[in-house]
Amino acid sequence: MGPLKLLTLNVNGLNTPQKRSRVLQILRKDSIDILFLQETHFRHNRIPALFTRDYSIWSHSSHSSASRGASIGVRRGLPFQVKSQLIDPDGRFVFLKGWLYGSLITLVSLYASNVHQARWLVRTLQKLRPFREGPVLLGGDFNLGLDHPLDSTSLQGRHSPAQVKKVRMALASHQLSDVWRMSHPTDKDYTFYSAVHGTYHRLDYIFLSNHLLERVESADIGPITVSDHAPVSLSLHFHGAPPKSWSWRLNETLL
Repeated sequence: MGPLKLLTLNVNGLNTPQKRSRVLQILRKDSIDILFLQETHFRHNRIPALFTRDYSIWSHSSHSSASRGASIGVRRGLPFQVKSQLIDPDGRFVFLKGWLYGSLITLVSLYASNVHQARWLVRTLQKLRPFREGPVLLGGDFNLGLDHPLDSTSLQGRHSPAQVKKVRMALASHQLSDVWRMSHPTDKDYTFYSAVHGTYHRLDYIFLSNHLLERVESADIGPITVSDHAPVSLSLHFHGAPPKSWSWRLNETLL
């Protein structure tokens, strides 16, 4: 059994056949098994057929204004069985859980709010707690840098240290780790370029439950090509449920 391959990408709109074709080329080239998309711009009840020959399971969150949007796709042939899903009516997140190789897992795609990002992320992670079962695999555009100045070329962080700390504590309470940063502890690489400010930022992440970190083979940031964001990819050896162990959780009401 080969590694499980994940990719997250803010596509900045996916309503044209040409854009979908370009994204599909990337997915086929890298043999992506589980796909997290953000900013799909799908309207309610007007979601196009997406890569149906390659990805047989889809879960979408869309918005009536044809902005926002989050999706999860699972490759055809991957033995994933859906148990349930939670869809955000505002088009900001989708939670999907089911069995993979006989073990329950939870998949999450997030597209964070453009304002009050820290508050939104903390609240969304609170909604995840009663839904999640098994390890969590999360991909998303946080619209927020978690490790300034490593995650940005700007002289000052866009958000206060206190707000960023709240997000980091909420992620820690879910025992979730930033896989790319764990694999590249001192490296600087970015997923978004702000033409307005002339600065680079790392806003896109894949987070995993901590007990899966030892199974990570590689984590990479790709080039910015089909969107104004770069894809983040991950190879993970997933062979069923990890061993159970005691772990500490933060009481989120303290935030």
